[in-house]
Amino acid sequence: MASGGSGVKKDAFGSYGTATGQANGAFNTANPIYTQEAQRPQGYLPQEMADRITASNQTLGGANAAVAGESALASARTNNAGGYQAAIDDAARNASVTQSENNLGILNQSSALQRQQQQQGLEGLSNEYGTAGKLGQGYLDLANRAQPTFWQNLGQAAGGDALSLLTGLGGKKLGIPA
Repeated sequence: MASGGSGVKKDAFGSYGTATGQANGAFNTANPIYTQEAQRPQGYLPQEMADRITASNQTLGGANAAVAGESALASARTNNAGGYQAAIDDAARNASVTQSENNLGILNQSSALQRQQQQQGLEGLSNEYGTAGKLGQGYLDLANRAQPTFWQNLGQAAGGDALSLLTGLGGKKLGIPA
């Protein structure tokens, strides 16, 4: 299969070369990213994890402070200093339990994100190989199916006729294999 000539076949080979270059460029960019996701998904980044935990803790601390403040006000209004201590203690215990649940939830969300990233990496790698192979094969098929030009047909016919003529004239005497 010659890569020379003109017309459809030449254009197909040119497109194949261009597509191959583009595919290599995309592959060299995307492959390390997909490989990283597939092999070592990160989930939440350390700063994101710290931000989420801090936000949860601050929210719980604020709620706990509000209960303590309201209890102190109610205690002062009713002149019952010990009557609201149980509510303050319950609020502190509930805040600790909620804090633990929130932190566990954040870790579980990060793990779920890691699994999602890993799946995306594997899908990306799979699509990358499939697309590159199909595109290149498509251009090669087009080049192979392209009709030869008039000049290519003429050259092949003339070459075949010349060989037949030489063989018929006793090509062995001329040193031409039959």
